[in-house]
Amino acid sequence: MLRFVVLAFVFIFSSCINVSAEQLIRVNNMTGREICEFYISAHNEEDWGDDAFESLDRCVRHNEYADVTWNDTWTDTSYDIRVVFRNGNSFEVEDIRPNVTSNGRTQFTIWPPNE
Repeated sequence: MLRFVVLAFVFIFSSCINVSAEQLIRVNNMTGREICEFYISAHNEEDWGDDAFESLDRCVRHNEYADVTWNDTWTDTSYDIRVVFRNGNSFEVEDIRPNVTSNGRTQFTIWPPNE
């Protein structure tokens, strides 16, 4: 009986807190331009946080991808992204949902902005 109570407490407590975890995500660039900065945040957040491409030694060209780590709780199902191109122009997409591949990889595909 004590084991059941302890397990129930652990389950309830862990579901009430957000534990930050490092996630590997793939960013596919289909914009036709080079992306040099990539920001992602939960849709309900106000802060972009750090550039996820900061650790890359290059910009990501059209039709290429980058695997990057991102620290988040991943409790949300939609996110906002901001990309900055080589020329300094940027655009944002709100309420985007990542694709999850059959092997469990989370990925975002960035398409050209509607201009």
